[in-house]
Amino acid sequence: MYRRPFHRHLHSQDDLVTSRAATKARRAWFKAEKCMLLRRCVFPGAASIPDVEIYKMLVQKRIIRAILATLSIAGIPIRWRNKYTRRWNKMRNKWWETGERADGISWQTDGNDRVLLYNLTVPLVENNVDLCLFDATPKSLDETDPKSYIALGELKGGIDPAGADEHWKTARTALERIRRSFASVNHTPGTFFIGAAIEKKMATEIWDDLKKGILSNAANLNEDNQVASISHWLCNL
Repeated sequence: MYRRPFHRHLHSQDDLVTSRAATKARRAWFKAEKCMLLRRCVFPGAASIPDVEIYKMLVQKRIIRAILATLSIAGIPIRWRNKYTRRWNKMRNKWWETGERADGISWQTDGNDRVLLYNLTVPLVENNVDLCLFDATPKSLDETDPKSYIALGELKGGIDPAGADEHWKTARTALERIRRSFASVNHTPGTFFIGAAIEKKMATEIWDDLKKGILSNAANLNEDNQVASISHWLCNL
């Protein structure tokens, strides 16, 4: 009998499929978040940034906030890296306020040091990867050391169902490139995928990759329990 090697938020491929109601809700969420972002003028030239780029930023922020919430609830001290100064700082109570300035966080789980960087150009892969988890401290972090990578993941936050398949093909190709690159140095970090628009055909392919152990984990961004579960998984690797 097949036993699922992945996680409790997924019982079948149907759990990954994005419903019409979720798509509608996500569009409303994006509209509200975009207005808030532009009103706060977080960075110069925000008004001229294409929607697809704004959506990617908002999606990434949602995942990072879920990870920060998981760590905060567990009472685990967090440090964050300022993407402008590259300096590491202690996370204060208002951790959500660091979102636009941070490009990484660090913590310790069961005596194991972890660093999570986002939007990193991985030297071995020679490509940008949305999320990279390291076995390292902020001081010992070496992005050129393949053995320090624990997991790498792709985020696809597009909400248009018509473009969902193309987003998945792009992400799948990127993940395969990651696996090939690390296989060339005899290292096998985990890979994961988080998407907002997941159609039935995509869900079948993702589920197959999970069953075969090609993908380590996956989640639908519209499902809060899945976002919480994959965040907990990352925090405990």
